[in-house]
Amino acid sequence: MIKKLVFVLALLASGAFHGSPLSAADEINLSYATLGGAVALYAAIERGYFQEEGLEPAPRAVSPEDLSALVAAGEIQGGEIDYRLYLVKGIGATAGLYSGFLELWGREPEKDAQIKIASVANGSAPAVAAARELKQRGIDTVKDVVWLEVPEKELAAALDKGEATLFARFTDRETLSRVEAKGGAHGAHGSGKHGDKSHEGASHGSGDHGNESHEGASHGSGDHGNKGHEGDSHGSKEHGGEGHEASEHGAAERLAGGRVSWNDEGRHPLVYSARALLPKVEEGGDRNPHAGHTSAHHFFVSFVFVSRDLYEKDPERAAALSRAWIRGSAWVSDNKEAAAALAAAKGLASEEEARSVIFSSMWMPGVRQAVDHLKVYIHEWVQRGIFPANADEKKIFDSLFIPALPGVN
Repeated sequence: MIKKLVFVLALLASGAFHGSPLSAADEINLSYATLGGAVALYAAIERGYFQEEGLEPAPRAVSPEDLSALVAAGEIQGGEIDYRLYLVKGIGATAGLYSGFLELWGREPEKDAQIKIASVANGSAPAVAAARELKQRGIDTVKDVVWLEVPEKELAAALDKGEATLFARFTDRETLSRVEAKGGAHGAHGSGKHGDKSHEGASHGSGDHGNESHEGASHGSGDHGNKGHEGDSHGSKEHGGEGHEASEHGAAERLAGGRVSWNDEGRHPLVYSARALLPKVEEGGDRNPHAGHTSAHHFFVSFVFVSRDLYEKDPERAAALSRAWIRGSAWVSDNKEAAAALAAAKGLASEEEARSVIFSSMWMPGVRQAVDHLKVYIHEWVQRGIFPANADEKKIFDSLFIPALPGVN
């Protein structure tokens, strides 16, 4: 017994068990590609989540276009990336960090007319989310839609010139401010907190927490009924009800669901908003910002990744960095103002810019929904020629996903 105890103590002292309080921190080079991913990373560092895992992160901003060479050279072991995951060789996503809410701005397409949708890139999160939404409404996104790549600052101009019918983007802070000013804030902006502890079990592998930790409140029922959405003019089948099928603006059924009850005061109306599908928080009701949503409401734009070399050599270390990062994302969810201040203090962005990203996103880190959304990305990427038309989507998925956290939903 004494010999066994001495052996275990020797292992602890040597750092053989990553994450042990007795082990020296193990430096690991991490990259980030988005402001939101960077905020979650620095939150995790500041709160000691990486240190609890026995890791000492060395963070740096790296463009996805430059990442493959750094991963191949062993200079980056893990990080955060947006939809450009498919550009990088030698890595795989392990979890999702935060999501966006799709918006379609422009004008209703005429009946049977070809729809021209502008977005920053055909493989981008807004473009893929838009395709998913249109397909749910019976629109053939290959035959009936022309996808245009337009720089973000020129999206509105594409409508003015008549080059596009609609443009797709995710909700930004400007939209949010107008919605809130008109009393249209929904469940995603409830002010309540889950507390860091509510996510902690998820970060350490419990199947009862993480992305599905809110399942009882958020996913427990596929039918929210009419009353919960009264006056919202949603139109989504999963919410049911005749009251959702028509918009007060008399728009075509093809884009009826998710419509907000106001128009942009500028020259372009907001035709569709995924955020509007979120149920309103009734007085005295659940303030959980995730309550009542389903995966149709939001779409992952940010993923944690690890290098395949790291995963093959040390899967627990790959899991550890993923756990720490999603805990950072969970903290951002519960501490948005503090997270914006942290971003400014670290020189990541101005506090206002950070608030724009933080408040307009769904901070619900986890694995299962991120996996579902990655499969949607892959299907769209094949249809749009980013991958060959006859490509095996399962093989692509296996090349882009690493199951480092199998117990985290």
